[in-house]
Amino acid sequence: MHVRYTDKTEDEINFKRSGVRDMFYAPEVGLVQMHFKAIGDWEYTVKLKEYDVKSVEGGDLCDRYLPLTIGNVWYYDIYGADGKRFDKVDYENRFEIVAKRKDGAVTYIAHSAWICKKE
Repeated sequence: MHVRYTDKTEDEINFKRSGVRDMFYAPEVGLVQMHFKAIGDWEYTVKLKEYDVKSVEGGDLCDRYLPLTIGNVWYYDIYGADGKRFDKVDYENRFEIVAKRKDGAVTYIAHSAWICKKE
């Protein structure tokens, strides 16, 4: 499934975050790729590297493409506009479903992200 989100602003604080996001989802997996092209003419792509996902039992279409089951984990790599993985840094970009409200209205996602320059 492909979703495109366009955000345009002249607000200087948010200008670098404004642009077009193309997000691609796979059934029973979740987000597999997100490409961002900023108004300021820079871009990057986030691609699924590894995942451990359990399906949502009895779920609807949203659950099929974004299975928010406690314990589900996704790891992503980041690529520049040239299509090459960021290689001058080491980093982790990890998302895990850690809790849900009993009524299912809220899901808590822990995001672990760090980056450090390679020597």
